[in-house]
Amino acid sequence: MFAEAYIKTASEIIDVYKPQLPLAVFLKQYFRLNKKFGSRDRKIITSLLYGYFRLGVQPEYITRRMHIILGSFLSGELPILFYQKTCNEVCAYYSLSFDDKRSFVEKKYHVRFSLPYKLSEGVNEDDYFRYLFRPANVFIRIRKNQSAIIQKLLNSNIPFKQISSTCLAFNQNIKLNEILGETDEYVIQDYSSQLTATLFPSIQTGAWWDCCAASGGKSLLLFDHNQHIQLDISDIRKSIIEQLKYRLHQYHFQPNKIFIHDARQALKGNKKYHSVLLDAPCSGSGTWSRSPEQFYYFQEDKLNEFKKLQKAILEAVSKSANHAIYYMTCSVFAEENEQLIRSFEAQYFRVKQIKAFNTFELGGDHIFACQLEKKD
Repeated sequence: MFAEAYIKTASEIIDVYKPQLPLAVFLKQYFRLNKKFGSRDRKIITSLLYGYFRLGVQPEYITRRMHIILGSFLSGELPILFYQKTCNEVCAYYSLSFDDKRSFVEKKYHVRFSLPYKLSEGVNEDDYFRYLFRPANVFIRIRKNQSAIIQKLLNSNIPFKQISSTCLAFNQNIKLNEILGETDEYVIQDYSSQLTATLFPSIQTGAWWDCCAASGGKSLLLFDHNQHIQLDISDIRKSIIEQLKYRLHQYHFQPNKIFIHDARQALKGNKKYHSVLLDAPCSGSGTWSRSPEQFYYFQEDKLNEFKKLQKAILEAVSKSANHAIYYMTCSVFAEENEQLIRSFEAQYFRVKQIKAFNTFELGGDHIFACQLEKKD
């Protein structure tokens, strides 16, 4: 295909794409139905689309075509030949840093870079836009047999970077199941999520509750960190609970109890736990490098919905926590993080510690975490 044909196809996909479905899932379905696109075609079209959404909503004077070109130019994933064929004036800046490219497109094309929401402490707009345009990595947390896992990767000539004694990073296109197999020796988990284990007490017994478990990554992390606790797990979605049961079985982890529950509602029977883990539903803005369509389509009314939901869950689960609540989001917005916690702090709880686990520079995400301790 010619360069202009790639742009035309990307534009046609933008017209039919609906954000209710993740872009990555939509593209898999689209390419499955349109088999004329080869592997190279799919990669180029995907790169153009991701660049378009990373650039966010732009003024009308920036045409769809230029929006696609400039977004991919800032992403730095396509060869210079593509821009020689489509927009030669950007080629002189092709090898420069993201910051220099950004400065160029702001001055030359009046591209706007702005976030309408206040960012959490420790995150600034410049860092966040670099993150949006930086390729995301895949991380694994090694649970056991580290030497054997590393040897398998070396034998298969798979490039990786050792981040810590238990964390490895890979290119986002890696297919780990084909290399390492389905095993309980490792978990695919972003490095920022792995770091939240430092928030948990090192020696602890008693009953804990993960009230919004989703895929169960934090539950498994908590259990691996301390196997002496009794852990109950819940989620509001039946389909998620069924998937979670299967996943935890794969890792030979048997929770004390797993059940369907709307965390906005207090538990029946006045059930009490030592601590509650609340990995709250949120905007996901700390993960938008992986799903930039969420950045493009996000609206303030959605943020308000999340804030209302987060506060309702906090208030409900606080009735079940005898000692502490561990509140976490994968958001960079202060309204879902510090501001929400400060509005919740009341008669019975106080902030013991707040940590921001930011792994943008490593190709990872951002996690906000807060330990709320019950007052005596």
